[in-house]
Amino acid sequence: MKKPEDLNEISGAKWDEMVKLYDEQVSDMLAAYCRNFSRYMAAEAALSDKGMLYKNPSGLVTTSPMINISVQMQGQMKKIMEYLEKHRLKQNLKLEIDRGVKEMLTELQKSTTPGCSLKM
Repeated sequence: MKKPEDLNEISGAKWDEMVKLYDEQVSDMLAAYCRNFSRYMAAEAALSDKGMLYKNPSGLVTTSPMINISVQMQGQMKKIMEYLEKHRLKQNLKLEIDRGVKEMLTELQKSTTPGCSLKM
């Protein structure tokens, strides 16, 4: 699967880590997950660097907007991961079913009456 060109260093590294788990059908969702992961990491870095409080231009101290960004990215990543994992489970189940059907047909072919044949 080709890595999207717009991924930054963090999202690109996450792509490299995860791409082997999924197929081409979910490449857009995987890219979205990686972008959100990068945004999440940036928000967390900003919180670590500047703290959880923020002084707005009018001088009012409030919670940092990075908290909301972090929470939003976590929520989006969770939804995307649920989708990706459902897809992966379906793919694995399909492979298992295909393997089981092949084995069953092979066994049936071995046990058929001489002169009769099952075509696969």
